[in-house]
Amino acid sequence: MLVECEPAIKSILVHIDSTHHNEFIIEDLDETHLFVKETMLHLLKQKLEEVSWLRTCPGSLPSSSSIRGLMICGAAPQGDVPAGGAVGG
Repeated sequence: MLVECEPAIKSILVHIDSTHHNEFIIEDLDETHLFVKETMLHLLKQKLEEVSWLRTCPGSLPSSSSIRGLMICGAAPQGDVPAGGAVGG
């Protein structure tokens, strides 16, 4: 899935991915876009919600359907997904 988010949120997502053996991010595209494994998207959202200091930032609280600053753009076309597996930040 193509994910668009604010650079600060993306930095947190990349950190979460690196501390979980790169099991979420397929490719780090630029400062606001990532390809994330579709099957791991829900778990990645949960991990982001678990970041305790994020809860103390007004306007950054997760909602039931999305996380502010994080937009799921859709599935990546098959040809755009790298064959080598996860690429971290």
